[in-house]
Amino acid sequence: MFSLNTLNRKAAEKGGVHPIYLHSISEKFAIMIERTKDLPTLYEIRRALLMEYSESVRTYSSPEYSDIVKRAIHYILLHIDYPLTLEEIAKKFYVNPAHLSRKFKSETHMTLTQFIHYKKIEEAKPYLEKGSLSITEIALLVGFNDSNYFEKVFKKVTGMTPSLFIANTKK
Repeated sequence: MFSLNTLNRKAAEKGGVHPIYLHSISEKFAIMIERTKDLPTLYEIRRALLMEYSESVRTYSSPEYSDIVKRAIHYILLHIDYPLTLEEIAKKFYVNPAHLSRKFKSETHMTLTQFIHYKKIEEAKPYLEKGSLSITEIALLVGFNDSNYFEKVFKKVTGMTPSLFIANTKK
């Protein structure tokens, strides 16, 4: 199982997944494998391992994007819990904000802000499902300084308020 974990990590890396994401996946499964004492659980871990690495390639790989868009996406994903702006990201990579904005939109079919909002909301959903934190705390965790703005963006992205999302997950 450790070999399978390593082989999948290498395959996902060749598939374009950033090593930082791979490290967390690999580490998680190494711990799970190490702690498992029975064969049926190992089979379940194997299934989950294969699914998670495959999903990471679908989610984090961006082979069809230009270098600057890939770098912007990786930066966003690594700093998703901070407030992010087009200007900040453009400055980080020494490009004109208008150029980055046009390039990002043409390649991803989303504005950079739409992409950031979508990823922040996806990051917030598991916290909302758990129900152990308030909406304000979750907003802060995913980089929104204002919970009202978080709720507005959440509704725009998902079509429902965070409260309604929580209620639907408890059904």
